[in-house]
Amino acid sequence: MPTVTQESQSAPSREDRLICEPAREIHRWIADRSGLVWVEDFVGIARVVDGKIVAAFGYDHHQDSSCCLHTACEPGGYNRALLRYAFLVPFRQWGYKCLISIAQNGNVRSNNVAARLGFQEFAILPQAHPSGGLRFGVMSSEQCRWLEPMGSYK
Repeated sequence: MPTVTQESQSAPSREDRLICEPAREIHRWIADRSGLVWVEDFVGIARVVDGKIVAAFGYDHHQDSSCCLHTACEPGGYNRALLRYAFLVPFRQWGYKCLISIAQNGNVRSNNVAARLGFQEFAILPQAHPSGGLRFGVMSSEQCRWLEPMGSYK
């Protein structure tokens, strides 16, 4: 993946890049924030600023046309480059037709992130988690606004 260096008028240049390896390091970073359990088919993409992961997406439970998507982020960690790659990879590179999100029903922040990314709720399993259940979301490649050319996001 390309390395992107961002410059600020008030701060010196800093390293800002996207990584996809090592997968276990990306997974561990997400797991420390969400409790995500390791599975062998995990693949991740992370944004690294000044040597530290600040946001990441993980994919697992791959099927022929879909997989589960997980994410975690420090405040200000998402940027358009990461968001674009997070959806270009599964939809364009892997050819998936949809992505599946799973969040604890009681986790308002996670459910808000899923909705803002563009996931549509399709099921709640009321007794699947002590927080009040699990909420499932889906996003199809046709619905994904992150596949639009850079600068045209709404």
